[in-house]
Amino acid sequence: MEFVLGIAIMGALFGFLFSKKGQEKEGAIQGAKTSCGCVFTFFIILIGFFILMLILASGA
Repeated sequence: MEFVLGIAIMGALFGFLFSKKGQEKEGAIQGAKTSCGCVFTFFIILIGFFILMLILASGA
């Protein structure tokens, strides 16, 4: 849980730093969404790979 929270905070920080003047709040929110989406995608691919390995191992 702390890992995902840390990634979200880092994404929000980068979004805040690289946002346009006057749009810092939107930049921070978008950065947090993007970073959490990347983490979610990574875990989905990892779970899919693990399931594929189980299927291949049971068929052998």
